[in-house]
Amino acid sequence: MKRKFKVSLILILMLLVFMSLAVNASEKGCLDCHSDQEYLKSKEDSKVYVSQKKFNKDTHAMFGCVTCHQGNLSASSKEEAHQNLISKPGTSNKAEETCGQCHTDISHRFEKSLHGTARGQKNGAVHLLGEEVGTQTWNDYCARCHADCSDCHLKEKDDQGNMVTAVDSHNFKQPTTSNCVDCHSQTGFSYVGWGEEYPESVHSKAGLECVDCHGEEQMHGDGEVHQSMTEVVDNNCADCHDNKKKEYNGLPVNQFNEYSYPHATHKDDLDCSACHTDWYMNCQEGCHLEEPPKYTVGELTSDDFYLGRYEGKVYTMTKTPLPTYPEVPNKDVPGHAWVVKVRHSWSDKAKSCETCHTNKKIYPQKLPTIKGKLIKKETVDRIYIDKERFKNSVHGMLGLECADCHQVDRTAKCIDCHSIENIKPIIETADKANEAKGDLKEKLDKIRKEFHYNPGEANSSLKELN
Repeated sequence: MKRKFKVSLILILMLLVFMSLAVNASEKGCLDCHSDQEYLKSKEDSKVYVSQKKFNKDTHAMFGCVTCHQGNLSASSKEEAHQNLISKPGTSNKAEETCGQCHTDISHRFEKSLHGTARGQKNGAVHLLGEEVGTQTWNDYCARCHADCSDCHLKEKDDQGNMVTAVDSHNFKQPTTSNCVDCHSQTGFSYVGWGEEYPESVHSKAGLECVDCHGEEQMHGDGEVHQSMTEVVDNNCADCHDNKKKEYNGLPVNQFNEYSYPHATHKDDLDCSACHTDWYMNCQEGCHLEEPPKYTVGELTSDDFYLGRYEGKVYTMTKTPLPTYPEVPNKDVPGHAWVVKVRHSWSDKAKSCETCHTNKKIYPQKLPTIKGKLIKKETVDRIYIDKERFKNSVHGMLGLECADCHQVDRTAKCIDCHSIENIKPIIETADKANEAKGDLKEKLDKIRKEFHYNPGEANSSLKELN
């Protein structure tokens, strides 16, 4: 046992000595040039400055430059030193021989991941445009945007707040929300907010980062080949809000009450996002293109809120553009389609009943879908309530609200209100309230509404008033 311990100790010491020599060699070679700003300024070709002070604070400083960048340490000229140099070791096609030296499992999984391949974008384009045109569109535009290690682990904000690759610091770190927003701009900005008019989500206010929900396997892949994000992202609100043991920063997380109104009515049919999305960022024209698109697909707006179906539940939807074509080939439709998108502008305040039940415009009936289905017109007609008609109905004039009849835990029946005995004082009070003025009218209105919640107390208040 002692012998094994001594051997292990010797090996560790040898490794540390080797790493120390590599670092010293790197410093004498690479950093002789790359840490000298005055020298670099005198050169006309591309130059990369590395702050040795910043770099020494990073975890990777112990390895030295050649561990990741390769090249020739013993060379005396730039040309020789840069032989077999890997200038961007974080790129996907180099990860296995650079980052993968230490992060072997991650680099193998990342090769197949959606972040590493952008396969989901390609599949969406092919689904809508067909194999030939869809593949060409993806090659021309989307294929340029797949992520690499540096995009997530080496980017930070500059003085203007823009995300830039911080080469001088080499400060590799766990991605923050800012890193994610850099690519996932529409979902990202709906999470962190867009000025005073478009507030940040309740989770962003609480200090949660994207990685608090979207874990390591979702970022780097699980080693399997997946066709779209829906196969990878398996988070749901219940992970935290239907878990009594869940805490954040030492405080218990608010829990979902399946018996409360309107949860009891909608919990089996609606995704949480359908009610708790505060505002909505729709896809805008030409987000990722250098040249202008041939048509307008939308604008930043908080009121263009749309719903559709996916796997048996109602979700928020958006129009997603394919901004290279004014018309989708072989289909007589504009160059965009509906897709289920769960924007992250969540609020602890839900949408009102009126949002969905008095506005048919939120249920689109045209254009194809990439993911999800449009809600059928007959279903929309069935759940639609004409607001003006209701306002002028008996129930509307009495001031009833949706919850008065539709609360599951109230077990209200028509006869509860519509027996002669029960309805007579309500009608009489309503008549008096319509004729009254000032404080009397205000008191009678209050009593009239109280009949729907506590008839006994309402009767007592009415007798006292008389």
